[in-house]
Amino acid sequence: MPRLAPDGTLGPHVVDGVLVLDPATGDEQLAKLTELGLPIVTVGHDPRQPKIPHVVADYAEAMRQMLEHLRGLGARRLGVLAPRIDREYGALHLQVAEQTWVGEGEEFFCEYVDFGDEPFAHLRQKAERLMEVPELDAAIGLFSTFGSALIRAAQGRNLSVPGDVLVAQQIDGVSAVVTSPALTAVDLRPARQAEVGIAALLELLAGGTPPLRQMVAPKLQVRTSTVARRRGDRMLARREETGQSPFGRRSTD
Repeated sequence: MPRLAPDGTLGPHVVDGVLVLDPATGDEQLAKLTELGLPIVTVGHDPRQPKIPHVVADYAEAMRQMLEHLRGLGARRLGVLAPRIDREYGALHLQVAEQTWVGEGEEFFCEYVDFGDEPFAHLRQKAERLMEVPELDAAIGLFSTFGSALIRAAQGRNLSVPGDVLVAQQIDGVSAVVTSPALTAVDLRPARQAEVGIAALLELLAGGTPPLRQMVAPKLQVRTSTVARRRGDRMLARREETGQSPFGRRSTD
């Protein structure tokens, strides 16, 4: 979207409505657009604009799927690498993790990444710090490229992935697929979110009233970074003790 003109309008740009992608909490551009009285739908949600129709992935369900998968593999000491940005999905993912990872023997560790002058250096430092946690079973990166940073940090400490530590990325994408080993990640289905958002905006333009909040179901994509385990490791022993299969279901053997 072009920058708003100094007078707060869209200047020479004439539009019937606006689809806003991934607004921040208290997003200034979104606030200015609402003042213009334009029909607006957002993909992502600004909690300070509760009356604007919006489409989001079911972030809580996405995190539950990931945690269930890792727990089923025997993980108990979980690390999370989180971006320090003001977005709804980050807050919800962390909230679910902190509230869910509280079972017997389970421990939760978190490192925050600031996007400052040297974001990549800061990301590397935080990933390395997380991998310093003794006997860390699994680590999740909550942002694109965070999973690959965790893999590099693990390899820098001579830890194999997934042999010594499971690594996953909460947002699927090209970076998850091309990383070696390929990363288990959650497909938040961004194309479907956009499709639902456009349909909602068209309904709004036609004089209708689309649902205020629509959620798109996520899908866990299991890849090598959490699958190929060595026999004899501590997490495999935990699975065998509880009768769990590698995918978190009870074994019937």
